[in-house]
Amino acid sequence: MKEISDIRYEYIKDTKKIVIKIGTGVITDNAGYLDNKQIKGLAEQVIELKRRNFNVTVVSSGAIGCGMGELGLQKRPGTLPELQAVASIGQSKLISTYDSFFKSHGYHAAQILFTREDFENRKRYLNTCNTIHTLFRMNAIPVVNENDTISTDEIAFGDNDELSALVTNLIDADLLVILSSVDGLYDKQPEGESRAHVIPVVEHITHKTKQMAYNSKTLRGVGGMRTKLEAASIVTNAGEKVIIANGRHENVLLKIFQYEDIGTLFLPKMKN
Repeated sequence: MKEISDIRYEYIKDTKKIVIKIGTGVITDNAGYLDNKQIKGLAEQVIELKRRNFNVTVVSSGAIGCGMGELGLQKRPGTLPELQAVASIGQSKLISTYDSFFKSHGYHAAQILFTREDFENRKRYLNTCNTIHTLFRMNAIPVVNENDTISTDEIAFGDNDELSALVTNLIDADLLVILSSVDGLYDKQPEGESRAHVIPVVEHITHKTKQMAYNSKTLRGVGGMRTKLEAASIVTNAGEKVIIANGRHENVLLKIFQYEDIGTLFLPKMKN
């Protein structure tokens, strides 16, 4: 059997275009405020990947969590108008934070906000794809989020897990990296004295795999492992790879591209 590092090398070595999804729990502290140190560290890793000639798109959650922190709310709002209002406060803070860290390295954060209709309208779909690819040729990094402030349906992209998968398919990216507050997909519920282990490689996402989606969503996030596995299914069924890893591990992105055994790698479905 191949070593895990060999498998990772085999599937990651030719990667050129990456979507990095950053969950709410990765970039906010326990009080709900943006964790500037954490965002700075992730931004520096993204910049390093850009310098290595990767095309990087960031899908970042955190607008609602950030707005809650700014307003001092301890509980996620329960109605759509409240969620939209809190998101409108948090989104400007979120993008300006990314922009400030990118600018210190000579790059700009390019904000792109999606609704579901953008993926259903062919013209808008193609225009957005062209915009992102144009940004790759500039000193800019697309930072994507759901347009929470105008969404008419319940805000339910799964803490942007599904959105990150749709963006991966939109721009035909080679790899989706989902940064979460857990280490990857566990073989059992990681609680108490449980000796749960992260599964390093998943060859096929099956019904049994999805039953291992032990819920671990954060207070300010709306996702969990189930939505991450659904996102992974979308991407792997399209023939690309997914890694779910802990976004709070030091230099997690750089370690992924050093082929280290970190997180869970989901292999692409082979096309007939």
